[in-house]
Amino acid sequence: MTAEIGKFAKPCVEQMRKALPERVVVARALIRQLAASHVLEIVPDQSVDDWSVTGGDFRIKVTVMGIADPHSDEALSLTAREVIVPLMASMAELIGYDDLAGADAEFDEEGRFTEATVKRRERSPRNRLLCLSIHGKRCVVCGFSPREMYGQAGDILEVHHIEPLGQLAAPRTYDPAVDLIPLCPNCHRAVHTRRPVPLHPDELRALLQP
Repeated sequence: MTAEIGKFAKPCVEQMRKALPERVVVARALIRQLAASHVLEIVPDQSVDDWSVTGGDFRIKVTVMGIADPHSDEALSLTAREVIVPLMASMAELIGYDDLAGADAEFDEEGRFTEATVKRRERSPRNRLLCLSIHGKRCVVCGFSPREMYGQAGDILEVHHIEPLGQLAAPRTYDPAVDLIPLCPNCHRAVHTRRPVPLHPDELRALLQP
């Protein structure tokens, strides 16, 4: 799988070069996650940790190893889920897709109130996608992978905010790489047994030790 800008995509390159620092951090985190599981090449030759879009010759090549039948539906599904989605999400972070689409400028903020029948803290769907793409679809406390256990019914990981939304004085932007983590429903429920400040994931992890 190769993603490239194209030699004539000057506006796209310029847009990526103007990406906000926090978007660059997320984009690099997504690519770093890919490099942890697959063979990755960045052209022109750059480090996984500090790469940047340099021009129309920029491209990222990801080689997925160990697939018995690369033409099978299972291989296609795996490539789409584990490679194409985070790769495209990384590029979209640099382009600023929500701004270009005319989305609300505050869409990235966590904790907004929205009126329904009750008031609730609004959560960003984008941040959930990025959190799972960066950290992987496995509970960071107990290591449980719902997808491995339940297959298609295993999309039940929950995204936990290290700084609880209930503690916010005002909505703020959360960095999916450092402020959010995936937890299985059991661990998520467990950290919130302490109120008003939930257990830190390290505290819960210590409780799991024999």
